[in-house]
Amino acid sequence: YPVIPGKMTEMRRALGIPEDRIQPNLDQLKVWGVLQSGCAVADIIALFPRIEISKDTAVTAATDNTAKSGENAMEPDNVVDLVDIQALARIELRTARILVAEKVEGADRLLRMDIEVGEDKRQIVAGIAQHYEPESLVGRLIVVVSNLKPAKIRGLTSNGMLLAAKSGDKLRLISVDGDIASGVEVS
Repeated sequence: YPVIPGKMTEMRRALGIPEDRIQPNLDQLKVWGVLQSGCAVADIIALFPRIEISKDTAVTAATDNTAKSGENAMEPDNVVDLVDIQALARIELRTARILVAEKVEGADRLLRMDIEVGEDKRQIVAGIAQHYEPESLVGRLIVVVSNLKPAKIRGLTSNGMLLAAKSGDKLRLISVDGDIASGVEVS
């Protein structure tokens, strides 16, 4: 009661304590059986209701906190989902060389590619067929998310994801400026 008198007053009323005894006598709190038996217990809403925060509210709150602290303030319209540094550190970006590229049968947008990530050879499937001819990709050095869980796409297993940038109808692969080996960590 001394710390949160408002909530404790609500609780004492719900327990059927008479109004003239709502403020507790601290000496009587040590005595058992002071409450009269048979008192009606009232229905009460939760004293401490759960606060439901939507994803949009959390992003706005995080943006507000960043702006208040003066660190890299971002406009709320530009914030989609903030990621902390630990989550970012888990993503492994590496260079990869495209060895083979071909269209996926029955899919207008998909290309299947065999890539080399250092010594590792793997297959990825990407929705870039409307932007690139398969033969133009062979030999290119691109950037991939190399530690992505495998996914099935049209019955094909994709072991990674290439990075690309899209603006309107234009899509461009993220590639390396200059000559460097495949499998090199991108930082």
